[in-house]
Amino acid sequence: MSKYARVAPIILSGIREMRLDAGVTIGPFNVLRNLKRVEMGSNSSVGQWNWISAAPELSTGVGSATLSLGRESALTSRHYIDASGGVVIGKYSTIAGVRTTFITHGIAWGTAEQRARPISVGDYCLIGSNCSIVPGAVVPDRTVVGMGTTVDRMDQSGLVLGSRGTVVKADLSGRYFSRLIGYISAVSSERGDSND
Repeated sequence: MSKYARVAPIILSGIREMRLDAGVTIGPFNVLRNLKRVEMGSNSSVGQWNWISAAPELSTGVGSATLSLGRESALTSRHYIDASGGVVIGKYSTIAGVRTTFITHGIAWGTAEQRARPISVGDYCLIGSNCSIVPGAVVPDRTVVGMGTTVDRMDQSGLVLGSRGTVVKADLSGRYFSRLIGYISAVSSERGDSND
């Protein structure tokens, strides 16, 4: 494990505080804007071409305008994170694939106001490509979110699929949920491993 953080060329604008633990890596061409705090646990990583920002006028609550990645967690590449309400990603969790969107604010049509609510992703979660994580979403520990799923508050972990984020299989097991190293290496498709 490296005792240093490694940061490639990125754009930082309006970042008040940034804490990077040992072994953190941030790849090139990421944009981080208007965040009160960025916190990355040991050996966590951010890939490339991610846009992470907050709207200052919506970032007034405790924990707002913050991004926190737990140790050994990963945000891969080409994702969009609105952290106005705050985003916490637990340890050993992976935001995989591309084009997943975290939105922490929206218009309350009843009051015609914009409101920000935090998003929380638990430990040992795996979120696939092109998912939508809505304001106030809570993803429990040990949850797998399939490609294209919309996620709101969940009361149960498991395999989550579809536009309504339905748990289709509970009590998941597998090496992903007990590993001690966050990075997932490539495996030849010829091995024929299943998802179990």
